[in-house]
Amino acid sequence: MLGWFEPEVSPIGIDVGTHSVKLVQFRRRKEQLSLQAACRVELDVVPRDGSAEKHLADVLRRGLESGPFKGRRCVLALPPTLVQTKSVRLPQMPDADLAQAVQWEAKDRFNFDLADARLVHFRSGEVRRGTEIKDELLLFAAPGTALRSCL
Repeated sequence: MLGWFEPEVSPIGIDVGTHSVKLVQFRRRKEQLSLQAACRVELDVVPRDGSAEKHLADVLRRGLESGPFKGRRCVLALPPTLVQTKSVRLPQMPDADLAQAVQWEAKDRFNFDLADARLVHFRSGEVRRGTEIKDELLLFAAPGTALRSCL
């Protein structure tokens, strides 16, 4: 699973929504995943006087203190407006070749410069058309400017 659950405790997942912040963390015990901690903190009214970052930091601090969260590693959910998705079908090939083919395909499909972007792909399955077999891939990309604006 992408190596996220290799340690005993996963990173803390953080989703900042329009009305609340949700935090969740899992723990691995042998082959079993269980919930370590989870919470939802209402955002109330976000100040418009330039202190929105401090307000969000206070909300996150309250959330982290509300449960037995472990560690400082976290994963942030990006809003759907920042992430573009595409589906492509490519001939089956080794992973090393696939990474280069995905880069090539993505250049034509996303409307921003991939040199300053984050691109990930996942194989979603095989597609058969007659005797031809291709891999269906899901591509997710976010421009670097959008990613930096989230920091």
